[in-house]
This record gives sequence, C-alpha cells and structure tokens, in this order.
Amino acid sequence: GIRGWGGHHDLLQQEFSQPGLFEQHPEWFGLVGGVRRPVTNEVEDVYFNPAFCNPAAADYFAGRLVERLEHGDLQDLDVVNVWPADDRFNLFDQSAEARALGNETDNLLYFYGKVAARLQAAYAEGALSRRVTLAGIAYFQTMQPPTNPYVLAELEKQDYLHVFAPLERDWSGPIDANLQDRASNQQFVSDLNGWTAIAPGLRYGTKDYHNLSVFGG
Repeated sequence: GIRGWGGHHDLLQQEFSQPGLFEQHPEWFGLVGGVRRPVTNEVEDVYFNPAFCNPAAADYFAGRLVERLEHGDLQDLDVVNVWPADDRFNLFDQSAEARALGNETDNLLYFYGKVAARLQAAYAEGALSRRVTLAGIAYFQTMQPPTNPYVLAELEKQDYLHVFAPLERDWSGPIDANLQDRASNQQFVSDLNGWTAIAPGLRYGTKDYHNLSVFGG
C-alpha cells in the first residue's frame, strides 16, 4: 500500500532549460515585461515559468515526464509533484493568450490538465506501466481561486491531486480560529472558500507547510 511520492520545482526547470529549446520554440516560454524569458538550469536561479497556456509546451513536458516515469529517474514514483516558480514577483506568462485564459491559477491548472491527460493516456496505451497521479500546488500567487470553469472541468476528469501549501499563516492556534485577529489565516480561509465555490469536484489536500524563510527577519 505504500506509494512513491516525489518531484518538485526542478522538473519544469530541467525540461524547459534543455539546450536549444528556447531558440526552437520561444512561444513555449513566458512573456514577462514584453520579452520571452528562457528557463535557466542553475539550481539557485529564480527562473521564469514556461507559457502554461501553450498546449504544445504542455505536450512536450508531459512526453518527457512519461519517458522519465517509465524508463528514467522517476520510475519509483506513483505520485509526481510538478511545482512552478511562484513568489511575490510576477514570473508568470503575461501574454494575451495567458490573460485570455484567466489568472495565474487558471494558467497553471490548464497546464496541469494537459499533463495529467497525457499521463492517463500513456497508461491506457501501455506506454506507462502503472497509474501515476499528477499532484499540483497552490502556493503564493496561485493560492488565488481560479476563474475559468472550462479549465476546472477538464482537470477534474483527470487523475489529479491539488495540494495547498499555505506560505503565510499564523501558527498560534487552529487555522480557522479567531480570524478577526489573524489576517493571514483570514486570507487563506477566504481563498479556500473561493476554491470550494468554483471547484467542488477537485481532489485536494492541505499540508502544514512552515516556511522558515518567511520568518527570516
């Protein structure tokens, strides 16, 4: 009954920083400040996200993921986490296509839907010898509730798990107690209520994520 759980930020970074990929497919990369931004491969770099609204970019990444899950370094995983770059600075695609799809959350969920569908199809076709669940994340900008019902309807068809990782919260008691005096928890609970309203069919989990860097001062 034990399931292998792994993957995180570096999967996107590894695949979209492949040499020559940016030059061949600049449209797969985020438009930030009016410029397409390549994904770097340095571990410590704050990298820009790919263009999550681009279906060809999602298909490329999903194909690489299937290969690694079946024959490469991810063979032990039954749940694969894929996390974006997500912080106080807008590192998401700002193209007209991305804005038409919705907010940052909508764009990321669209990408997750395409990748999860490819994993499901690979299993059905025999290219993947086991079922693999895709796990996505809500962290900072992507904690905001989605706005695009079509994106959610497609995602809810897939073998997908959404994980809320509250970056900022008050740890002095239960997350839903004394909200009038705890602004960060009030915001988190408000966001969750927004998700519940638009995505009642989404499979989700919430982890007690205590990010010490938030308290670095």
